Amino acid sequence: MSITLAPVASLRNPVSAGLLIAIGQLLFVLLIGWNARQQLSDPDARTLAATYRALANWDSGWYQSIAENGYSVPERMTKENFGTVCFFPGYPLLACGVHWLTGLDWPYALLLVSQLACWPLWTYFLLLLRSVGVPGRGQAFIVALILCHPAAYFLVVGYSESLFLAAFLGMCHWSSRPGGIWLAAAHGIVMTATRIVGLPLVAFPLLAAWSASGMTARPLWRGLLIGIAATLGGLGFFAWCHFRFGRWDTYFLTEQAGWGIKPNYMALFRSTLYGVSPKRFVMALKDPQPFDHAMATFTVLGFYLLVLSEVLLALRGDRGFRRRLPWYVMTAFLIYVPLAGQFDRQFASFNRYSLVAMFPCAILCGDAARHLRIPSWALIFPAIVALGCLLFQAFFAGNFLLGLWTF
Repeated sequence: MSITLAPVASLRNPVSAGLLIAIGQLLFVLLIGWNARQQLSDPDARTLAATYRALANWDSGWYQSIAENGYSVPERMTKENFGTVCFFPGYPLLACGVHWLTGLDWPYALLLVSQLACWPLWTYFLLLLRSVGVPGRGQAFIVALILCHPAAYFLVVGYSESLFLAAFLGMCHWSSRPGGIWLAAAHGIVMTATRIVGLPLVAFPLLAAWSASGMTARPLWRGLLIGIAATLGGLGFFAWCHFRFGRWDTYFLTEQAGWGIKPNYMALFRSTLYGVSPKRFVMALKDPQPFDHAMATFTVLGFYLLVLSEVLLALRGDRGFRRRLPWYVMTAFLIYVPLAGQFDRQFASFNRYSLVAMFPCAILCGDAARHLRIPSWALIFPAIVALGCLLFQAFFAGNFLLGLWTF
């Protein structure tokens, strides 16, 4: 028995499916958190309402401070006092809009932005899987694998992952749609205004245009214009820092002062990256740092394996590399940029970064595998790995909702 991944009709309504996935994901995290919080002594902390409020934790406090009070920079940055220019403004700005429109308290405004962004995130993801010919069953399998990622719960908490991914995938979707140039540019601006790694991702529209039409001038100009417009979110933030604080690089100075972040551009060639053992997963039950290291190692090795698989596909006569090249480049950026930045910090929070990289990687894999006949038994191993990852996610999500540091 085998499963044929050939282009067939995909999920009937990606918009409805995206909403259902987002709601299901939120309910799962709330259930895990509510169960974990039953061990707390305060009865008020064990309610579902208190559990939902606890989704705004850790970095959510930074975003709330920025949204509520604006950015601040001390006269002299120290490790104890380095200001708040440590996160890009896209997420807190949208939270400000929600707070102003609805009157919601800041934590709820942050959560609403994140959770609403999950809807277009999953919708765009399903649309992109369909655009490369992944069938409905294949889409369901890929979505299930991502939902099992140990850091998937960050898509529904008070963090910027879901907004960033929704903007990134929206830019990718609309950049290839007739008449979608302005929507693609708008999504790109939100993307670069949300996280710094969005800036190199503006290359996607141009790469996608080249892969689809070669050196034809009109599509290339269209892709180039979308990419240039998309940079305005991030470059606008740097320009604002220059006029407000006198230094365009205030963000980098803040990260260096507060967290000691100094990019190591040779991270891929350091033996430390590959010095990991399975026992780190056991160690993660007490300390998330070894798990971050393990996820960095396996994410990089997984990308190497994808490149090797592309070579094997080419030897078998597959000519789809050019079509998949934009997704390879996007995946590489989403792995390399945080890897270089966090290498000297013991790969801090890389579990979250690997979740973000998994989305373009999944589209890449779906495109490469759509014509393959995959035996049912071959799905047993990824299913077992996914189950193990889901258990880690439940453990980490429970800790996060207890106020414990996870990533």
